[in-house]
Amino acid sequence: MPNQKFEKLVKVVAALRDPETGCPWDLEQDHNSLKPFIIEEAYEVLDAIDSKDDDEFADELGDLLLQVVLHSQLANERKAFNVEAVIKKITDKMIRRHPHVFGDASAKDSSEVLSNWEKIKASEQKEKKKKESAKSKETNNKFTSVLNSIPKNLPALLRADKIGGKSAKFNFDWNKCEDVFKKVKEEIEELEQEYKKIHLASLDHTKPLTASDLSTEQKNKLEHEIGDLLFSVTQFSRWLGLSAEESLRTCNNRFIDRIKHAESNSKKALNELSTNELQELWNKAKEFQALKAD
Repeated sequence: MPNQKFEKLVKVVAALRDPETGCPWDLEQDHNSLKPFIIEEAYEVLDAIDSKDDDEFADELGDLLLQVVLHSQLANERKAFNVEAVIKKITDKMIRRHPHVFGDASAKDSSEVLSNWEKIKASEQKEKKKKESAKSKETNNKFTSVLNSIPKNLPALLRADKIGGKSAKFNFDWNKCEDVFKKVKEEIEELEQEYKKIHLASLDHTKPLTASDLSTEQKNKLEHEIGDLLFSVTQFSRWLGLSAEESLRTCNNRFIDRIKHAESNSKKALNELSTNELQELWNKAKEFQALKAD
């Protein structure tokens, strides 16, 4: 039954891409134009998980699966690969990377599973490089970083977490959590110093800085320092076994919930309220959240 349903989905997508009878929108798409949808659908799956609504969860997983099938159809049209090849690759990979399940190896806990996974993955990448080298002499001269396997299009905080984790594997990391927190404080100080320097150099340093007061060079310097701070905070989260990406997602949702609470308890539009009125509503929203959490 699952095979029949999957085959039906593949046929539906192929029909959407039929040059004569297909959907005009689907026919206009290529791998690049569909890139934003892969990211969007993945995040909608996360929202569905958070909602704890299984019907919505199944629906969003279907939308994500559609993207996989659609990209496979596009690849099939240019004679690169088809959806069967995609399924075979992931099936073979799962069997290969779980020798403790499908082979003779053993793993006593999840940490050993992850350790074996990384070793197998490194071996696969080494083999892949050998094959590429055999195909072209140019490949032999190409430098390949250990960080190349981290996708460039990951959300920035998640990518920073991956970079830190990979770097730790070759001992380029802090010795203890306190050292990471010290680095966070250093980056805060550097950002503050840069901000103060720019503020003092402004025409009227008695007034707060605005974006329009900043030159391109000044914006670049502040962006640099903010980036260093965010990277350090992400590494601190990693050391605590937390996800900076998930922490920020939760914070965003918490902020939105408080604003919604303020809106629903205000007799006027929020932009019509005074600062004190807004603060009072905000504090009530925080209290309401705290009560819900308890």
